[in-house]
Amino acid sequence: MSKEKKKDTDLRITIIGLGNLMESIFPCIVDTIGRDNLSRQVNATTTDRPDLKRKQDALGIPVILNDNLAALKKMEPDIIFFAPPPHVAPGIIRNELKNYFAYIRQKSAVLPEIYAFPPTPAGAFYGEVLGKDILVVNVLPHPVRVIGGKPLTHEGFYSRTFNRSWPPENKARLKRVFETMGDGIGLKPDEIVPMMGTWIMLEVLSEVVITIADTLEEKGEPIGHKIVSKYIRAKARQVLSNAAKSSGFSGTEQIKAPLQRILDNVALAWYEGLRNYFQDVNFPIALSMRILNLLMDFQLHILEAEDRDVIDKNTVTAATKGGVLEKGIQCYHQTIEATLIKAIKQLPEKSTEQWKDILSAKVTEAAHVVRKHGMTLSG
Repeated sequence: MSKEKKKDTDLRITIIGLGNLMESIFPCIVDTIGRDNLSRQVNATTTDRPDLKRKQDALGIPVILNDNLAALKKMEPDIIFFAPPPHVAPGIIRNELKNYFAYIRQKSAVLPEIYAFPPTPAGAFYGEVLGKDILVVNVLPHPVRVIGGKPLTHEGFYSRTFNRSWPPENKARLKRVFETMGDGIGLKPDEIVPMMGTWIMLEVLSEVVITIADTLEEKGEPIGHKIVSKYIRAKARQVLSNAAKSSGFSGTEQIKAPLQRILDNVALAWYEGLRNYFQDVNFPIALSMRILNLLMDFQLHILEAEDRDVIDKNTVTAATKGGVLEKGIQCYHQTIEATLIKAIKQLPEKSTEQWKDILSAKVTEAAHVVRKHGMTLSG
């Protein structure tokens, strides 16, 4: 059945899996529908009984415990924000979603769109289970929507992958819903998991700057993770933009020349390592550079602006047990961290080109491990 045109403020939405990610991007729903309409037009489900009341009070919407089908039938949404952990997503699709779509078809009602937030499964799987005529888009938004206490507007990153050709009006609505999220990048289904290898290893930069700052403090040379991050960000901008000079970093007097060399090589190693990884997986060159540029700068912006406790909280919040970020952090601590610590403890000995190349190769290898883990999760 064709979809009737509906004002954004009249949309009905069900969130399946109200976790940290959905809470972080909930302002997109508020901006779309309007706060006055939330309690009537949006509901959600959760498996987290202890946190249910807090979620209801914080967001101002009904939250149903452990009953996705009941939530869907109660709201009959225009859009399903589908956000369970990747490892349980296929089971929910085969059961609750399949039952709900059969129910809607039996009523000859309009089928809802699915905004699917797990990176896997891809849209084709939804079509095989729910019907080839459905509209599904895999959406991967960066979960950080506040930096330095200030909500972000039109800054950030999200990717979108459509299961098939979407009508222009539906695409336009998706863009409106996420317009405050920053740059939206279109990916093909087979590009999602390879892209995650780079995304996760850029998220791991939080571990890198903390390691550097902590090791320097142990040496009696505290400068803090914010200065470290700011310097690396300036160097990365120089590399990514091919500019003659970095973009205005004014704190070099706080960083001695040997440490500057290490931080230069960290920025170069991360850039070159992930560029080489993208080449290994035959990722489109222009698209890979756009993703690397956007995500590296955004991640370092977060790290130079936020206090340690916020960075730690962001990591804990995003690192789903058994997920790709957890795997990336494990790779860092197992194969990269010791290389950094040794170099810093040996200061003022200079960091060499050979050291940078070794670090770059380790970054590339870790990105491949993350990609393979993502493929395993997707089956």
